[in-house]
Amino acid sequence: MKIIKSMHNQKIGLFFLIFIYILSITVREVIPKNTMLSYIVLTFALIPICRSESSYLKSKLSNLDLVYASIFSGLMPRYLSVMALGLTGQLVLGPPRFYSFLPLVLASIIEEFYYRAKLYDELKTWVKKRNAYLITICLYSLFHIPLFDFFKLLPLLPIFLLLGILFQELRLKWGLTSSVIAHIIYNILGMFYIVSFELLSVLIIASSLIATILLVKFLA
Repeated sequence: MKIIKSMHNQKIGLFFLIFIYILSITVREVIPKNTMLSYIVLTFALIPICRSESSYLKSKLSNLDLVYASIFSGLMPRYLSVMALGLTGQLVLGPPRFYSFLPLVLASIIEEFYYRAKLYDELKTWVKKRNAYLITICLYSLFHIPLFDFFKLLPLLPIFLLLGILFQELRLKWGLTSSVIAHIIYNILGMFYIVSFELLSVLIIASSLIATILLVKFLA
């Protein structure tokens, strides 16, 4: 009976997460000018974590090493892509968009707790780890492509897929704290420049993310 009850609770948990995911996208499509509302919806799925899941923040690294490794992982793809984008004339530097700072930080934290912690772990109880990994990355990527501009923004999908892979690898390698820090760093650095997302820009950004993923997975 205990096993059946546990499976039933896990099933409800996964359905609840998917429902919250669909609801957050719906809110974003209905009120496209206030994307933070969709993140507020996602936070409803994170309340159980605040009560019981402190293990998410544990890491195999010391605190200082964790900070260094995480900052490096968030900084490196930006550094590589900015150099290449600047050389190819695809980069526009401008005044920092400081009004975006707090929303970007909050969005980074919410996304990591929802996708990398809660959703991935719930999926693992129903499908193989590899499938849970792929589903998490795909849902994370599609979340960033508004439906009303889906085909226009579809070329950006590879970037979000690779970002999902990078943050997922960090979470699996060094824990959720690492992916949260890297995500915040990556998003904040994006406040300082604008990119015209042509094919060359997408290829450059994707290549920088691939290089960082390989460094994290095989060298770090």
